[in-house]
Amino acid sequence: MKQIVKLKGSLAYKPAVGERMMILQDGNLKYYTSRLMAVHKRWRYIELETQNTIYRITNEKRKKAKKAA
Repeated sequence: MKQIVKLKGSLAYKPAVGERMMILQDGNLKYYTSRLMAVHKRWRYIELETQNTIYRITNEKRKKAKKAA
């Protein structure tokens, strides 16, 4: 059974099977995966499946800029 890693973040670029993926959290590199075996787009999240791990990523909420006074 594959390990499932659930996290809030974003992808550095469009995922493609056979390529490695960079997953960002708060704009910083958090994970650099091995080659993707499958990409599953769901309504609330995207799953990136590698040989040993499934990364389940939901979009992190962006901080709103403060209005100028």
